[in-house]
Order: sequence, then structure tokens, then C-alpha cells
Amino acid sequence: MRLESIRDEAYEPMHRHLAWDPAPIARLHSLMRLPARLALAMDAAGIYRGLDYVLAVAHKSG
Repeated sequence: MRLESIRDEAYEPMHRHLAWDPAPIARLHSLMRLPARLALAMDAAGIYRGLDYVLAVAHKSG
């Protein structure tokens, strides 16, 4: 099995895109819009530091 983190290729580009085009945030439920907007005002590296986005690949033998 192989694990690969793509955190840097997933979260930070998403953060930049949402800061550039806030339309997806406008479609969120009203209770989620404020936290999303506040997150965009912060540095992406700090917000997503504790999160990871992992791809796992496994091959079944036999």
C-alpha cells in the first residue's frame, strides 16, 4: 500500500480559488457562510495545518 499526502495541492489552491471567486461560499447555508468568510481572511497554511488530504493506493494480490 502506498500513501501520499496531497495537502499542499488541495487545500491551499482551494483557499486561493475561494478568495478569488466567492460564489461557492455564497451557495453555502447561511450558518456556514460566516465561518467560511472568516477562514478566507486568514492564512491558508495556518488554517489547514492540522488537516491532511491523503491518497491511498493498494493492490489486491491474487
